[in-house]
Amino acid sequence: MTLWEPKPSASQGGQGAARRRPRIKKLLSWLRSVPIFAVILLAVPASHAQTADNPIPIRISAGESVTLERAAAKGDDVFELRATAGETLALAEDGYWPASAKLDPADVPGLRVIRADAKDSKALPKPEGFEDCADWRWMKVLPTSGVYHIVVSRRSAKGYRLRISLLDPHDPMFDPGITADRISIGTGLFALASKLTLKTFEPLTYMDYCTPLPADGGLPAHLCLENERAWLGIMSVRGLKNADPKWVEDGDLKVLQGVTSPIAVPLKPLFSVLDDAALAHWGRLEYFQAKSWRGLRWLAKYYQDYAPLQNPLMYVFAAISNDGKYFIWLRVDIDYLNPPPELFQLSEKQRAQFDDNQKAWETFQSKVNIGLNNASPKSFEPDLDRLDAFVRSIELH
Repeated sequence: MTLWEPKPSASQGGQGAARRRPRIKKLLSWLRSVPIFAVILLAVPASHAQTADNPIPIRISAGESVTLERAAAKGDDVFELRATAGETLALAEDGYWPASAKLDPADVPGLRVIRADAKDSKALPKPEGFEDCADWRWMKVLPTSGVYHIVVSRRSAKGYRLRISLLDPHDPMFDPGITADRISIGTGLFALASKLTLKTFEPLTYMDYCTPLPADGGLPAHLCLENERAWLGIMSVRGLKNADPKWVEDGDLKVLQGVTSPIAVPLKPLFSVLDDAALAHWGRLEYFQAKSWRGLRWLAKYYQDYAPLQNPLMYVFAAISNDGKYFIWLRVDIDYLNPPPELFQLSEKQRAQFDDNQKAWETFQSKVNIGLNNASPKSFEPDLDRLDAFVRSIELH
């Protein structure tokens, strides 16, 4: 029995398949939730003639999206869209539509984008970062203004649903809304010469992580500091909402927004699932506050199975700015020095017991939690006091 594990689809085999399905659903979820000034749902008649000479017109502007539901038919569909250079065109097909349909990658239509009013009407190159599943989705900054044809090549007679979105260059997925000169950070964790750098949205890296957000690379654009043990990201809450509205509106970020004092600290930390693993152990969950933000700090260990503590642990800090605009997230790998052996050891008999007795596992979790809470800050490397001082040095101006 495992704590949490992505399940493979019937049409995909092996561990890689087990990871691909939730990744694809995740990106499709983002593309369905792009912030829009207008949302349009069109059920386009299958009888409409679909050729390059007679395409189906799509009329949306930057910041808008349209969802097309196409009935079962044969042949290619061609949609025509006018766009401006610098806008990002994002396409995503829903392989789970209709809801009762079974996902079969072989049936998902292919996607191509062609500059229709150019002398040489060749398909635009596949977007960088989509090589693993390029036929499912397409997202790219458009190089020139003009008319584009979106060609959907059916591989079967099944219907499909296609989301078409136009994003402007200042969409929070691409612009964090804050610059490095408005952020002050103390020393003690990163090299003295380190500077916050802008990391752009990276679709492929985004697909490397399952729920929930955040994870480096599937985040919206963010300012970042990182080394071999630590990662700090500062990003727009709106951008996070675009990436995963549930995580913001009814998930971890909503919990964080409600933590306004020490008495509001939840019983368990955020991120019950992270990097394809479940939260197994945690401790030292505390409320932190500075002039410009409030948040939580804790220690955690994630597993896909029942297991004792094991180095490295994860020092986690998550905060939201007082104006509600920005999310701050820090992850640091730390070691528990000379821990009580009973926290780092489990016999096979104990592991087997947890399979049949959830209460026994929860008792062990409680034992670990007490052990972490009672440990001296100097029992860890880096020292917790040092890490806490770094966190408190962060200010947004």
